[in-house]
Amino acid sequence: MCLRGHADPRYKPRIGHRHRPSSERPPPGDVYANAGAMSVQPLSLIPAQAVPSATAVLYTSPVGVISRIDSLSVCNVGAVPAQVTINLVPSGAAAGSGNVTTSGQTILPGQTWNSPNEIGKVLGAGDAIAVLSSVANALTIAAGGLQVTAS
Repeated sequence: MCLRGHADPRYKPRIGHRHRPSSERPPPGDVYANAGAMSVQPLSLIPAQAVPSATAVLYTSPVGVISRIDSLSVCNVGAVPAQVTINLVPSGAAAGSGNVTTSGQTILPGQTWNSPNEIGKVLGAGDAIAVLSSVANALTIAAGGLQVTAS
């Protein structure tokens, strides 16, 4: 038998690799001891509501909070195809071509579209989600995610 109980005599341990003895491992429950306290709250970032036909901010990440978008869906409740444009607007900026994440996505009547473009995006304090519909009263939007507050 070879090192560490391996039957193959050609086995050689990786250079610099060793198992830490239990005395060098962090104690259970102390893994995030230096991370500080934080609160993570799942919530509806944008409760289901109509998408306006003029660009409007529907969610702003509060001061001292980081928000992550986990889901964002748009449904066409109208009788004609409609397009949605979504902006992730940095704090202090205005919605514009530089912060568009979804541009003119067509949604057919009765169709629900789950956007892959905003999922996983993180909004800092003051950052916002702004939306625009090409047809008034045709689209509804809903978004969910997490708010993380460090204390």
